[in-house]
Parts: sequence; C-alpha cells; structure tokens
Amino acid sequence: MFTRPRRMGKSLNMDTLSTFLDCKEDTAHLFKGLYIETSSAYRNLNQYPVVYLDFVNLSSSNLINLLQSFRNQVIESIEKFFEYGELKGNLKEYYDNPSNYSLSILNPLLKAIFGKYNVEPNYNGYAYSSGGGRNKSIYC
Repeated sequence: MFTRPRRMGKSLNMDTLSTFLDCKEDTAHLFKGLYIETSSAYRNLNQYPVVYLDFVNLSSSNLINLLQSFRNQVIESIEKFFEYGELKGNLKEYYDNPSNYSLSILNPLLKAIFGKYNVEPNYNGYAYSSGGGRNKSIYC
C-alpha cells in the first residue's frame, strides 16, 4: 500500500508497476528506449501475475454498492487468470454466488494464481526472479 497526498502519482506508479510486471500482456514496446531496458530489473518484465484492485473507482453510496464494486474487481481478476472450468473450491463458490461479498476470497485467489503460475509468495516487500525463469518470487 502506498500512502501519499492527493495528486502525487500513486495511481500512475501502480499502473506502471502493473504494466511492467504483468505476465498476461506483452508490454516490452512501452519500455523500449527507457533506462529500465538496460537495467537488471528488466528481466522481470511481464514475468508475474498481477492482481490490481483499484479503490478509487469503488462505488461508495452505501455498503452494498461498495461491496458489489469490490466483488466486480475480484471477479475480473478471477476471469483474467482462469477459465470457468478451472475454478474449484472457494473460487468456484464465490464466482457462482453473486450475493457473496466476502473479502476472505482474496487469500484463496492469490494462492490459486500463484500456484497456477508457479510463483512463490514472498512477504519481504520485494519481487525478484531467480535463474532461468523458475522459482519466481513476488511480494504481496
């Protein structure tokens, strides 16, 4: 979580990180000619699954709308990484039940994504990839 005053580039920073790291889209052309292209960090380009939850656009007129807006983002994340037939257990139950607004789905969602992409969660606050694209780690 990044905390800074309004208009200080939080969303731009997170969008840039997401675009750089996300394995679901080839974004190398966006970073061509920039310093990062010659940096050792460039090996992480498009190497990780990214779950991006944007709290700015959540509808907050009442609690149900807030929870529904959040649920919609979680559903988009599920659909980004999984076909319906791949869903099992908690993810399938959550997906199939539109009145389920539980926030506890985030942990099973991240575990399922990390498992599918052979990524090991690392809670040390940084992301790195070790040799040959195997045993990848990412911060959460």
